[in-house]
Amino acid sequence: MSLTFRDLTCLPLIRRWLRSNLPPDEDLELDAELVCCELVTNAVEHGGGVGAVRIDITGDEKVRVEVDDNDPRGVLTVGRSRLGPYRGRGLAIVDSVARWGVRRTIIGKTVWAILR
Repeated sequence: MSLTFRDLTCLPLIRRWLRSNLPPDEDLELDAELVCCELVTNAVEHGGGVGAVRIDITGDEKVRVEVDDNDPRGVLTVGRSRLGPYRGRGLAIVDSVARWGVRRTIIGKTVWAILR
């Protein structure tokens, strides 16, 4: 299942989309919303804006979230942001609820997270 985005106005739509496609588990829904919205926000603010978000529910009920962006050079640094001293905590939050990483592509990168 996937959804494309262009800017941060997509976040309410992404939240509704997640709730309609995830198993009915409030903790899982909240964690997935948090992770998705943070990764999409990073893609918009640091990765060129346009991208896609995907979710996959594995057989053992784990949820994999993937967010694509158009910046192959971007480096994700937990706790630091080029946008100011009061930013940069999002990946630390993602790290607290999911295992995550980055896969480089020819035109950008995919940041993935697996919810615990």
